[in-house]
Amino acid sequence: MNLLSKTEDIANARLEFASGCVANLNASRMSLKKVREIRVFQSSGYFSFDFMRQSGHLVRKSGMLAYAGQLMAGTKPADLAMPVEEIPLQKGEPLALELASFVDSVAKARQPKVSAALGKTALEVAITITEQIRAAKGSAQ
Repeated sequence: MNLLSKTEDIANARLEFASGCVANLNASRMSLKKVREIRVFQSSGYFSFDFMRQSGHLVRKSGMLAYAGQLMAGTKPADLAMPVEEIPLQKGEPLALELASFVDSVAKARQPKVSAALGKTALEVAITITEQIRAAKGSAQ
């Protein structure tokens, strides 16, 4: 949706993969709140990464079930620690880290963290999403 500019200011996309995985993507230049998060849900629990705070955590289903069991047995929430495992993230400004990694890979003649093929695929997905948003907008008018 374009609100202030001639291009998309807000976009929501749902990607469904052949494996059955689903990704819900949300991007907004309009939001007053800066959010850069990724959450990955699976049957055994979920990961949450907050790139603004540069922190991450893992919540395991088994830990949550044990936590719920203790609550149901009468333990007060204040007496329990949430079963959350911290996941370390590389600290620093993401674009600067990306560029430094690229320069390092060129200087040392080694593969970058993200290959050109994966970068190309990500760009193709972004272009496809943009085209579908514009096609849907055109058919709605």
